[in-house]
Amino acid sequence: MYRLITNIFLVLYVALPAWSSTANIKTFDYINWDKWDKSTATLYCDTTANDTTWSLSLEGYVDNGYLLLMRSGDGKVITLKPYERHFESVTDSIGRSPITGEFVEYTHLVTVLYYHISVSDLNHIAEHGIVKLRCGNDVVHRDKVYRHNEFGKQLTDAYRQILKELSPDYVPPKKTSIFDGF
Repeated sequence: MYRLITNIFLVLYVALPAWSSTANIKTFDYINWDKWDKSTATLYCDTTANDTTWSLSLEGYVDNGYLLLMRSGDGKVITLKPYERHFESVTDSIGRSPITGEFVEYTHLVTVLYYHISVSDLNHIAEHGIVKLRCGNDVVHRDKVYRHNEFGKQLTDAYRQILKELSPDYVPPKKTSIFDGF
């Protein structure tokens, strides 16, 4: 019986890291499409024992089925199709109801679209940059032109930071404490 319990714990000790998934997330840019509409861009890296998946999300000015087109500095067009859509509730304010006097949370919904992006596309962006973004469909779309590759630089920095954190010899910075320097 002792040997059976020891073997079960040994299997769990070895297998649990392989079963778990690690996600690294870096929010890196606000895309101001125009005076009113903006989107938040976030890079995700989901790693398992067998696979690493990179995703880019846009939150804000997006709708179901919006494609994301990116033109690199050498003219290559990278087309990203959404694979998932979420709605997130964002709190605008909290106040008291004029009728009941109870606290009421005033919210609005924000759409978040997720796009798979390949490692080769990320490396191409790191090498050539991004000069133009387009988000939308055949009927309606918005463009954002970058003169100094701001979006590409921030995406590349987020990509490199995630790669650095995934390396086996990465040591996270020491968290500050209230007792430091006291």
